[in-house]
Amino acid sequence: RTAYHSETVESVTSLLKFGAILHCIHEYGVDVTMCVGPSMLPTFNHVGDVVVMERVTPFLRSYTRGDVVIAKSPTNANQTVCKRIRGLEHDTIVLPAQSHHSSQDIVIKVPPGHV
Repeated sequence: RTAYHSETVESVTSLLKFGAILHCIHEYGVDVTMCVGPSMLPTFNHVGDVVVMERVTPFLRSYTRGDVVIAKSPTNANQTVCKRIRGLEHDTIVLPAQSHHSSQDIVIKVPPGHV
């Protein structure tokens, strides 16, 4: 009985260690997600692409224009959005009228702490 108990404890300990390692990899290393929708055409397919995202780069360097980022949706925290950075904080972005079906350009000033 003690051999069985010892083996069970060892198995549970190994399983907990494995779970902890997987959690750390998921939270701080890499994750897999699906990017669906037309907003990232032609980089990603509008019917969906599986994307491996890594979480290390933001700790090593700042974001730059052109980077593709995955973030929580500002309108639904249960969803993620995949976007390309067009401007950094304090940048002025001009959206030409033809890009948003309007008669006037839209000028946006990127606020501090935003991209």
